[in-house]
Amino acid sequence: MKINSLILFFIILTTFNAKSNKLSDNFTFRGIFNAKEIVDLQKLFDFFNEYVCETIDNRELTDCYKSFCIKIDKAKETGEFPFKIPFEKQREVYNEISKSTFKEIWSFGISRFRDFPNYTFQTVYINPKGKYLKFLKEVGKENEALNEYCKTVENLGDVMQFYMLQHLLINEKIDLNDIRVKFIIAINILTLNDESERKDKKKDK
Repeated sequence: MKINSLILFFIILTTFNAKSNKLSDNFTFRGIFNAKEIVDLQKLFDFFNEYVCETIDNRELTDCYKSFCIKIDKAKETGEFPFKIPFEKQREVYNEISKSTFKEIWSFGISRFRDFPNYTFQTVYINPKGKYLKFLKEVGKENEALNEYCKTVENLGDVMQFYMLQHLLINEKIDLNDIRVKFIIAINILTLNDESERKDKKKDK
């Protein structure tokens, strides 16, 4: 009987661990996003996780994020973003999720650059009316660093400032075991990558 109980315990434990990286297992996600949106968010999350773990050569997700933080810390010396995610692959993931879910995270705006005075460029920023910002506020209630991060994102409308990510990961205490924290990091990096790599431009009339 004890052996059977022990086997059952390990089966339950294994099942729990297998689901530990599922957003749908977290109450905060379920309380803000609907089931279809969570499926879409999981696709974005899985895409980023695969990229981070592949880059770091480590398949344990929390360890991947810890190693990622070390990369971010080292980047303070150069001020440069340490990773480049293939943007075409990121676009492919965008195409796999619904437009409505995309809009719950991001909105589009325009930017101008000195090198292209006659063009406007499409850029993304965090949608101030989307559910993702609501999600940030909810998580921020439990952590002062995340609360300040949320306020900055809300005021600026984007996560363009790389120092925000460094400050969040290095200078403040956040729990990398928390799937919500992992997801926030993932969206931050995907947004930065989009802002950096998107080349959609339109010539002024």
